[in-house]
Amino acid sequence: MWATLATPGMLLRLSPNMTAGPNIIDNISLRARMTYVAHLYKACMKQHHRPLIPALKDMHLSSIEAEPSGEPSNYLIIAKLTGTGEMQLISAINRLGKFAEIMPGVWALRSSVKQAKLRERLRQTVTSADQVMIANASTGRLAWFNLGPEADVHIRRVWDAELD
Repeated sequence: MWATLATPGMLLRLSPNMTAGPNIIDNISLRARMTYVAHLYKACMKQHHRPLIPALKDMHLSSIEAEPSGEPSNYLIIAKLTGTGEMQLISAINRLGKFAEIMPGVWALRSSVKQAKLRERLRQTVTSADQVMIANASTGRLAWFNLGPEADVHIRRVWDAELD
């Protein structure tokens, strides 16, 4: 009597003396092993499953979104979006804390997530053509991405500059 075991991308047929455990790869034929390794390689390296990554990240991140950083902070998020990513950005901001849209492209957010994590979470939701700046109104710190090297230099020169 043969048993059939479904694994990602293939079916394995097991003889009655084989067991389906953590080391199942040791119990299958060389051809089945090579097929399994080839599928694993394609899944990881060729990234055929790339369209699933955002959904899987959202499922994983939703359970750890509001990691306490100690005290909650008030953030001002300013975004110039080139595409249709506004709903994704608003969804990400919503998962990070309480927010209000002040005007188009500007949101106030109260969150216990640290600014570096906030920046990374927002970066994951927008394209490289979208520009985002995050001001932590509680600490006076500024974060941004996709503004370009010239803007980066100017911001650093101005933000903590000594006033005459």
